[in-house]
This record gives sequence, C-alpha cells and structure tokens, in this order.
Amino acid sequence: MAHDEKNRLRVAVKGMGSISWIMAHCMENPTIQLYGCFALYNCLFRNEMAHYQATRKRKGADSNYGDGNDDDNSNGDAANEEPMEMIVLIQKILHRYDGQSDEYDEDLVSAANKLLKALEPNGWRSMMVH
Repeated sequence: MAHDEKNRLRVAVKGMGSISWIMAHCMENPTIQLYGCFALYNCLFRNEMAHYQATRKRKGADSNYGDGNDDDNSNGDAANEEPMEMIVLIQKILHRYDGQSDEYDEDLVSAANKLLKALEPNGWRSMMVH
C-alpha cells in the first residue's frame, strides 16, 4: 500500500490528526509516544503534502492542548477537534522525556528529534538523520 502514492497521501493526511490527538492525550505513556513518533515520521517520509499538513498553522489550535489536563470539556472525538501543532507536541514530548527528567527514554528522544528534523522546511525530502 505504501508504494501507491495516492494511498500514502490519503493515509498520511487522514491519519496524522488522529495520531497526534492520541499522543497529546496519552502524554504519560512513553510507548504511545515512541510509536506515535515512528508513525508520524512514516507519514512524512517523502510526502510533501503530509509535511504541509503537519507544519501549517491551524486556525484555533490551542498551544495548551495535550498538557495532561483533561478538563477541557471535550467529548473526546478526535475528528472534531483541531490537532495540536505537531512541532509543539514533539517539543512537549522532548521536554517530558529528555535527560532532565526522571522519565528519560533514549529511544523516544531519538525518535522525537528525528521527527523534528523531518518537520523542518524541506525535511520531507531527505530525512536521513544520523
């Protein structure tokens, strides 16, 4: 399925919002964060439209979204909520799981940094990060 450009684009654009929503609402779970970073990176890999969707500023996006406070009176429907800007989400993950906290996760920090590189301008083109 990944070899067909139409499918790759559709899955990436439709899936990124759900993936980032889940990541934002499960910030305390490093396994969800790790596999979310892997999934988002795969969505962005050589996919310019997915990169655009991930990096554009969304009207009404809330920078406090996903801070661990679930008192936002939402109904939990990922399709009806504006996703957090992906860069802000990844920065929150790095802040929580970097070497400065008790919750350090080397694999997650590496995956999150790789994803941040992919989110840079033209990062979708060649994301070979060593």
